[in-house]
Amino acid sequence: MNENMLQMMGKLQKFQEDMAKMQIDLKGKSVEAAAGEGAVLVTANGQQQITAVVITPEVMSAENAGQVQSWLIEAINEALRKAQELAKCEMEKLTQDMNLPNIPGLFER
Repeated sequence: MNENMLQMMGKLQKFQEDMAKMQIDLKGKSVEAAAGEGAVLVTANGQQQITAVVITPEVMSAENAGQVQSWLIEAINEALRKAQELAKCEMEKLTQDMNLPNIPGLFER
């Protein structure tokens, strides 16, 4: 193999190692989103997994069930959006020195 091919394979191996480390790091990072003026709080990790849901006890009643469900959906969607943005930022940090072409959606789920 020529020198360029060996360098490229070395960079690819390092990228794979860095990617695996980033995935572990993302699992340890979290984002939060609230809805209903704080009545519902949702936490997600950097791997876009919901890790906590907190609902203020004062809003829990049969009459408010539909509203609380709407707030849950709103907060979950926002938390997942923030988790995607976190992952995207981490991926951009990882790939900034690789001179990859800008391909929209390349690193998004």
